[in-house]
Amino acid sequence: MWTVFLWYNKQQQTYMEEKQPKKSYFFYMIFSILLISVIIGFYHFYIKKDFYFLIETNCDAQKETCFQRDCSTGQCPPNNFSEYRIFKINAKDYQMCSNDNCLTVCKNDQTKCEETICDQETDTCSVVK
Repeated sequence: MWTVFLWYNKQQQTYMEEKQPKKSYFFYMIFSILLISVIIGFYHFYIKKDFYFLIETNCDAQKETCFQRDCSTGQCPPNNFSEYRIFKINAKDYQMCSNDNCLTVCKNDQTKCEETICDQETDTCSVVK
């Protein structure tokens, strides 16, 4: 009788082991992809600083062509520039700008800056006379 009982338990144990769900590696794959994405983003934005800022600087409409906006409507940014120039500067070079004004840094060629030229067909621009 013991042998039948032991044989029955052995069969039941084998049957239960076969019914156990196998571990899904889907969760580990998603977690790995997410972790790699976070590491790449951290390296790209925090360590390498490989992105750009668009900086608005004050502009003299008497001497150069400037972007214009109407600040009387209350839709101006905090700098309140109604006439301005736009520069594109790399994030790692932004620390050389003082008081968010990169005009001196960009004019002296201390860093690589690209000025966005005002296109009179698509933007509101001042015209130098």
